[in-house]
Order: sequence, then structure tokens, then C-alpha cells
Amino acid sequence: MNVQCPIIFTTAYDKYAIDAFNTNGIDYLLKSIEEDRLKQAVHKARQFSAQIDLNSLIYLSNLVPQKQTKSRFMVKVGEKIKSISDDDIKLFHSYEKATWLHTRSDREYIIDYSLDDLQHMLDSTRFFKINRKYIVSIDACSHIFAWSNSRLKIDIEGIDDQIIVAREKVQEFKQWLDR
Repeated sequence: MNVQCPIIFTTAYDKYAIDAFNTNGIDYLLKSIEEDRLKQAVHKARQFSAQIDLNSLIYLSNLVPQKQTKSRFMVKVGEKIKSISDDDIKLFHSYEKATWLHTRSDREYIIDYSLDDLQHMLDSTRFFKINRKYIVSIDACSHIFAWSNSRLKIDIEGIDDQIIVAREKVQEFKQWLDR
């Protein structure tokens, strides 16, 4: 496609930045977009086209809905359906091709989402996918220990499994903890 105008990419994912610049984008803004950062990008865009109205862009950026996170999960208990708040969840884990939800009261329920699906549904300030089998709640991580091969081990009260942060996730996990 032959683009005839400046493009400012906006997304919640920094992993697309290189692609944006490879397709002649002039700037790349991560959500949630700060007004000063938007002004800088618009100033850069005006160098290519004088027809950009900053006030209209600010107005439009405020209209974009923020990512909605899932805060409740419906689980089946016998013949009944129970609603579980994300505040009551310690972790999610996959086992034998099923995904399990663990509550603070040490109950387990099968849910109809994969961990990859959950990773995009959950509030990323409260839940973190530490490896291919676990997503943990920040509130449930009672103790964290240095582990072999530059990994970390997490103790979660009521969970007997060895929960290990994948080596490639350790640095990101530490940053998540330190927010």
C-alpha cells in the first residue's frame, strides 16, 4: 500500500514498534497515551503535513475505550453456576489439557479459557503469566526465592506445586513486582 500521509501507531503492545517503523510510521505511542507524548508525535507529523488538528486528536484519543479486563469468572459447581471475583483468585494453571482456577479458600475449578486467553483478559497489574503453566496473582505470592539457572521459585500458601518463573520471564516478573 502506498501511504500518502504520516502515520502515528498506537497500541498497548511494544512488540510491534519495529514493524511500525518498517512500514514508514513516524511515531509509535503505547497506551495509555500521555498528552505530552501525543503532542510530540503530532509535532513530528506536522513536519510532513500541516493539516493535523491536535485538539481533534486529543478528543479522539479520549474516545477510544480502554482495555476491559475480566473481573469475574463463572464456574460450574455440580448443577449450579458460581461467580468468582478476580480478587478471590490466587492463580490459574493448566493441567492435563484443562485450565484450573485456584481461589483464596483453596478451592479449584475448571474454567473454559486457555492460559493464553486469560493472559489478555486479566488485569496485567495484578496477574502475571510466569511460565507456560501458571498465571499468578500478585497478592498470592507470599515468598519468592532465587532458584537454579537464574530462575525464581514462588511459594503460594495452600499450593504444593513447585511454581518456577521461566528464565526468560524473570526480569519482566521483577519489574512487575516493583510497580
